[in-house]
Amino acid sequence: MKYLGDSFDIHTGGVDHIGVHHTNEIAQSEAASGKKFVNYWLHAAFLIIGNEAKMAKSGESFITLQKIIDRGFSPLSLRYLSLSTHYRSPLTFTWQSLEAAQNGLDGLYRMISKNYQAGFARSKLREKSIVNSYLNSFKTAFGDNLDMPKCLAITWKIMKDNSVSSYSKIAVAKEFDKVLGLKLLETARQLARIPFKIRQLVRRREELRTDKKFSEADKLRRNIEALGYSIEDMPAGPAVTRKDVF
Repeated sequence: MKYLGDSFDIHTGGVDHIGVHHTNEIAQSEAASGKKFVNYWLHAAFLIIGNEAKMAKSGESFITLQKIIDRGFSPLSLRYLSLSTHYRSPLTFTWQSLEAAQNGLDGLYRMISKNYQAGFARSKLREKSIVNSYLNSFKTAFGDNLDMPKCLAITWKIMKDNSVSSYSKIAVAKEFDKVLGLKLLETARQLARIPFKIRQLVRRREELRTDKKFSEADKLRRNIEALGYSIEDMPAGPAVTRKDVF
C-alpha cells in the first residue's frame, strides 16, 4: 500500500498462493481500507523442471540465467520458451525444450533479417487492411488474458505471408516486439550487416541473372557460399545470411 495505494490493478503470483496467501491478503487489506484491494489477479502455473513437480529454490532443479548462459543459450531463448505457453498452463523446462526455443527464435531472427535486407519499398494501399488485420489480431490475443502463444503464432504468420511487403513486416515486427521483448529488429539489423565485398558479389550475381547468364550466376553463388554466406532469393530481392550465425 505504501507504493501502490489502497487499491491497484494487477497482482501476480503462483497458483499455490490462491488458497491461503492471496485470500488472506484480500481479507487483511480490504478489512483495513474498506476498498477493493486488486482488480486483476494473474496466477501463474508452475514451472516444471524435467521430472520434478515444480522448480525448487535450490539443487539441480533450480535453474538460473547464468546456468543458461553457461550452456551457450541466449537468455532471450528462455523468454521465447515462456511465450510459447500460456501463463496459466504449466511450463516444462528441459534443455531440449530450451534448444527448440533457441532454434525457433533464431529462425524468427533470420526471417526478419531477410526482410530487413530485402529493401524498404513502401507497401501498397491494398496492404493496409491486411496489416491492420494482423495488428488487431495481435491486440485481441494480448487482451484475451495475455494469450502470448497466439501472439507468437500471429508474428510467425505475418512473417510468412507473401502478400505483405518487407517494409510492412518490419514495421509490424517493431510494434509486436513492444510486447514480446525479443529484440527482433535489433538482432535482425545486426544479422543484416553484410561486408561490402559480399554485397558486391551478390549485386554482380543479380546482374548476371538479369542477363540470363545463369551458369555464371550459379558459380558466383557457390563462391559466396564458400566465403561463409548463404543466399535466399526472395520476391523483393536476395537475402544474405552468415552461415556461422545459425
